[in-house]
Amino acid sequence: MVQAAAKALAATFVLHTIIGAGSVHFLARPHVFSILFLRVAFALLWADRLHPSHHRWWLVPLTARWVNLHGGFAGLPITLGVG
Repeated sequence: MVQAAAKALAATFVLHTIIGAGSVHFLARPHVFSILFLRVAFALLWADRLHPSHHRWWLVPLTARWVNLHGGFAGLPITLGVG
């Protein structure tokens, strides 16, 4: 968030809110996969925004695997729509 020019205090508040809301899911394995895959998707999209390349196509096999592991893959189209 700070790399995206967000204020450090606002980013800290949002981060703590998200961690607090999601803490009940941290020990459930499928949720951990969704957290990991969403982080990788964010990294790919951010890298593509900074330096456009063909790396965004890694989202296709990532999503195919994610769909079979957990229903949290629905976060990816939302992420793509916001970005």
